[in-house]
Amino acid sequence: MREYDQQPLVSVYMATKNRAYLLKRAIESVLSQDYSNMEIVIVDDASTDETSVLLKRYSGNDERVFWLKNDISQGAAAARNKALEACRGKFVTGLDDDDYFLPSRISSLLNAYDKRYAFVCSGVVWDFGHRKKKVDTKPLEFNLEQQLNYNHATTQVFVERKRFLEIGGYDTKLCARIDYDAWTRLILKYGKGRRISCPTYVLDRTEGIDRITNSDFNAIGNHQFIAKFKHLMSRKNLLNQEFWALYAKGERLHFRELVPQLLAGNSMMKLKHVVRKFFCSLNASEVVLKKHHALRDGMLSIRKSDKEVQQKSEKQNLIWLLIEKVFNLFLNFAFFLILARYLGPSDLGQFSVIVSLFFLLIPISSLGLTGIATKEFLVKGEDEQTVFGTVTGIRLVGSILAGLIAVASVLAGVFNISSEQYSVVVMLAFANLSRSLGVIELYYKANAINHYAVIVRLVVLLFSSAVKFLGIYLEWSLSTFLLFVGAEWITIHLGYYLTLLYKKTEIARWKFSFKYSKQLIRRSLWLVFSGLASYVYLKTDILMIAYLIDEKEVGLYAAATRMSEIWYFVPALIMTVFFPKLQSLKHDSHTEYTQLLSKVLQCHLILAFVIATITTGLSQWLIALLYGVSYSNSSSVIAIQIWALIFVFIRGVYSSWLILESHYKYSLVSHLAGAVTNISLNLFLIPQFGGKGAAIATLIAYFVSSILVVYAFSKTREFWNITVCATKAICTFPLNFLSGITQR
Repeated sequence: MREYDQQPLVSVYMATKNRAYLLKRAIESVLSQDYSNMEIVIVDDASTDETSVLLKRYSGNDERVFWLKNDISQGAAAARNKALEACRGKFVTGLDDDDYFLPSRISSLLNAYDKRYAFVCSGVVWDFGHRKKKVDTKPLEFNLEQQLNYNHATTQVFVERKRFLEIGGYDTKLCARIDYDAWTRLILKYGKGRRISCPTYVLDRTEGIDRITNSDFNAIGNHQFIAKFKHLMSRKNLLNQEFWALYAKGERLHFRELVPQLLAGNSMMKLKHVVRKFFCSLNASEVVLKKHHALRDGMLSIRKSDKEVQQKSEKQNLIWLLIEKVFNLFLNFAFFLILARYLGPSDLGQFSVIVSLFFLLIPISSLGLTGIATKEFLVKGEDEQTVFGTVTGIRLVGSILAGLIAVASVLAGVFNISSEQYSVVVMLAFANLSRSLGVIELYYKANAINHYAVIVRLVVLLFSSAVKFLGIYLEWSLSTFLLFVGAEWITIHLGYYLTLLYKKTEIARWKFSFKYSKQLIRRSLWLVFSGLASYVYLKTDILMIAYLIDEKEVGLYAAATRMSEIWYFVPALIMTVFFPKLQSLKHDSHTEYTQLLSKVLQCHLILAFVIATITTGLSQWLIALLYGVSYSNSSSVIAIQIWALIFVFIRGVYSSWLILESHYKYSLVSHLAGAVTNISLNLFLIPQFGGKGAAIATLIAYFVSSILVVYAFSKTREFWNITVCATKAICTFPLNFLSGITQR
């Protein structure tokens, strides 16, 4: 540019009021520019702090600083106009007193200036204090239509002074959006605006500073802006301006309005706003939970309103988990159905064997620390960095061990798996290492902020489901589908870590403690074997059928068990929500603690009975509809196995009770009893009855584990009594209900 070679005078104008503590930084950022022929014109809008003293000192030490003072405050727009009138430069650019320039702002914008454009501007940096974010850094030429959708000109522009004065400067009638209005009028008169990619302006967004954008004036300013330019706005412009008005007032964008709004542009911003506002009150749950723990330790008391907020938080966490589980249930089950038809019973059997093998080894990967780590985050016996680092280190060792076991068993030919899948198993063993980061999900559960983990899983689920359905269309091989399973493990756990870095940067700095690790391993030893025993009779059926019969029978059995296992998430979901409350009630009131356990157990029993009854009656029709004729033999399997849900649901409550009572060894005993029963019966029943024999063995094993063993020991008989009370309450409810009607 020619003017740049001639070093034209550039004026930086600024209005300030009662921000002496920030004004110094702003002025220094201008004086530190790599362009020398410039001046600063500042209007003090009737400040009552040390602003005048500061400006006198700067103007006395540097002739480039010139300032004026208003005896009576006239507002930001009028103060800026006064500064513009006093500027002497050919070019002007503004600066807010709480923001600052990067060193090359003036030279970069002057070098990019072209008279064909109304002005030139740049991307900005949002400074939140603890982090910085670059915004609007894409180079762009934008016209009036685009500008009326969104302020592409960002905070301040670089423009010829005479042009700014010709449009009348800033509109003093506006309560807010005076920048947006001025840039829009410049485009209206002189044509397109131009934005360069390099950010040169830092916008301070730290908390604690009073700003127009944080006040009610912003909402009023939005309405004024729309009224002023409405005659120039298209339908898309009006929709976008309606959104910015809602955004300024902090109001929700209703789902019924979402589709037309997304079609109007700025879709990512609108989606973020919808999600943020719909679940904004979830953030309050973190504060409430901390207060609750403080009460338990005797540090402070919780007000009644705080408890109400906590109850609301529990419901919202349940909503988050329900949303995820519904999507997970629908998409994974739909994929499994299509995959079963695509692969056929034999290949589906191989797929199920490999996935089941790694599922069986989850207790070794976690080394029994799932429940204990959640409890550690609740009790806060150690600092969170140590809990994170130590548990992750232990789980990494467990994941390595689990991977080695899986590879060794496959290479040894224990299961009827083709040699083509050997390399796939090795790669899945490496992917299994990512499970060590699962401690982050436990932290979210303990602090009742499950939505972070849920969002990660939902995003991965939606993307991976689309890819897997595409894979069926593209006729992927069995190996490719298995490798994609490993990719899902890695993506989910890396997603957990990224959310932790974003939301809790200080917690992400983990520390490993050998002393603490010994304590955790000592406490989790029972749970390692208990979990392994539990998973043995969850997945040992598939592995034993593969060992004793063949892959086709495995495929038929897997198709049936999938219909019952889709319900296994229910007890885990409910107990995830109620575990923190049970933890606190155990210390506060044993009576309320027992009553809540009984009510939760009643809910589990009713749900299990209803699901089992319906599934049994429709088993043949469901198998034919979902899987097709080739899987018809699976109907008799599901009609038997579905009744194990009653004991699975009881077990879900029992496992949480054992952790709360620290009766870890009884978890091992009950699971071992179930595992031994299941394996023994499988050895006898599978060769004779195939998949139906495995279903019978599973049903009996769950009964032994969840009922007989609980009654056998005096310390676990308390839960037996809770189970009896819950069962009686369910059985007597219809009688009491009919009795009440008869008396009326």
